[in-house]
Amino acid sequence: MSFAPVEQVLRFHESKTHRQRPLLHFTSTHAPTLYLSPMNSAPILPARLDWPSAIGLFILNFGTLEFLTLTFLESRQTPKQFEKTKEKSFQERIGVIEKEVLTGRFSAATRNDFRQFIVQLEPIRSLRNHLAHGYILGRWDEATANIVITLSKPREMDVAYSSQSLHVEFRTLVKALDQLKELIESFQRFLMMSAGPESPRP
Repeated sequence: MSFAPVEQVLRFHESKTHRQRPLLHFTSTHAPTLYLSPMNSAPILPARLDWPSAIGLFILNFGTLEFLTLTFLESRQTPKQFEKTKEKSFQERIGVIEKEVLTGRFSAATRNDFRQFIVQLEPIRSLRNHLAHGYILGRWDEATANIVITLSKPREMDVAYSSQSLHVEFRTLVKALDQLKELIESFQRFLMMSAGPESPRP
């Protein structure tokens, strides 16, 4: 299995209150060891991709996407509005952004692009929730006569072989990492395009 070239992007976002926030964006599914400083020798990036590192990388990158959505909302809302909005769930906040895009001063092309972003985001968001509550399961596959290792939900332990239960294979998780990377980059482009002198609404 081949992986995309390593890209490590360290960005800084300056908000409307002029606070600088470091944003570490892992854009590769496979990367070498990276150290923050001699005082902190714990590696950030995995030396190789396995179940724990792939799950961790997915969770971290999803957190990056969540940070970007909050960045957009903070730039568009008053401090009082934002205090309430940031307490909402990720899905609710995405709904707030979607309403802003579809009713705001955005081009038809941007609206169409954002609709597509929402469609692509939903399975990734669902997978993130699955990973947060999953456990490693070995299941017998009748078709291949082999044990298949998957990430499954504990509450579905009594229906482990049901077609209705979700079992994520490693190759599916690796593919989702690439899809999440594309979503992050897509939202970053949207942020750059939407940046302007518009002030928070009263």
